[in-house]
Amino acid sequence: MIAAQTPIAVTGSTGRLGVRVARRLSELGVEQRLLVRDATRAPDLPRSHIATADYSDRSALVAALSRDGQAAVVAQADIADVAVAVLT
Repeated sequence: MIAAQTPIAVTGSTGRLGVRVARRLSELGVEQRLLVRDATRAPDLPRSHIATADYSDRSALVAALSRDGQAAVVAQADIADVAVAVLT
């Protein structure tokens, strides 16, 4: 279970699934970090912060996902291995 104040990192928040996840978390009042390739396409949601990274740049992804006390929702298969490596 994720603590109530734990920020959530959401990847793929500009896609069909990720934006739905991000919107629902926003409705629930969850603080989130939206990891996107293009910040201009990120949804504008309350309690969300934008982090940009090129998904082909593993070190940029690690930096964006490496935050103390952060959980992650990966709504994108091509970077799931990076998120698992960072969060475990």
